[in-house]
Amino acid sequence: MLVSGLANARTIVSANPAAREAGLRVGQKLAAAQALLAQFEAVPYDQAAVDRWHRFLAAVAYRYSAEVALFPHAIVLEVSKSMGLFGPWPRFERLLRADLTALGFAQGRPQGGKVRRHLNACDNGMRAWGSARTNRV
Repeated sequence: MLVSGLANARTIVSANPAAREAGLRVGQKLAAAQALLAQFEAVPYDQAAVDRWHRFLAAVAYRYSAEVALFPHAIVLEVSKSMGLFGPWPRFERLLRADLTALGFAQGRPQGGKVRRHLNACDNGMRAWGSARTNRV
């Protein structure tokens, strides 16, 4: 579980499924969470570290595409133009996942650190991004 805030007023910023099933929720005070669940690991949330890893993953994405967009909770890359170099999507995806795993990243679970790291790649993502920007409500 990730927590943030001053030592005497920490709040939950992220909880895993087991913690949520026990009644813990984002925004809850750490003291209230400890009353509901006796044992859990509370890891300080480091926004600066999250931002650094986010930028690092965007740089990694440039290995696979010249068109990369960095969003608050996603990195989107356009891959259709890169498939001539890397092959069809199943092979491309395997290469990307192998690269991320070799760098210590795995989808769904942290490896080599306490920051949860993900890279979301979607085919033709830049077009979707452009469409989302022009269709805002």
